[in-house]
Amino acid sequence: MYSPEASFTVNLRKEILYRHRVTQLPDVNPRDDNTIKAVLEQKGVWVEKMMSAVLNLEGINDGANSKKTPSFKEGHKNFFEN
Repeated sequence: MYSPEASFTVNLRKEILYRHRVTQLPDVNPRDDNTIKAVLEQKGVWVEKMMSAVLNLEGINDGANSKKTPSFKEGHKNFFEN
């Protein structure tokens, strides 16, 4: 059943806050998690590893007419170079 009280369309700020509310608390308090600090300090390394994993085409068995694989090859218009 429709409830006009539940509608936030007249107040965008309330709607955004509602959408981003915490619905489940983390298992570990982020303030007590030392791994977060370690990862943030080494974020450049992790980004480089992720990009390397995305660009690694070794073992890719796409067909010769694949439309997706070429976009990860150097020289393609969508290829990202840093």
